[in-house]
Amino acid sequence: MIGEFATLTKDMCACVDKACAEAVNTAFDKWIERNANAKGSQQEQQRAKTLAEQYTGCMMKVMSAEQPAPKPETTP
Repeated sequence: MIGEFATLTKDMCACVDKACAEAVNTAFDKWIERNANAKGSQQEQQRAKTLAEQYTGCMMKVMSAEQPAPKPETTP
């Protein structure tokens, strides 16, 4: 269970565009569905928390990089 989450996190962190991040997120959603009732040891829960933080950070980085830069305001 944690191994697949680690792989998904690695894949998300390797993404350089929104399309990649969305594809990984779709796979992540399916993983969540398959593991909805899973219970892990305290150590596995801590590892999952760490992976979740990494996954989210990488996803936010990719998604924010896709946003166009705001245009500077010009004064007449």
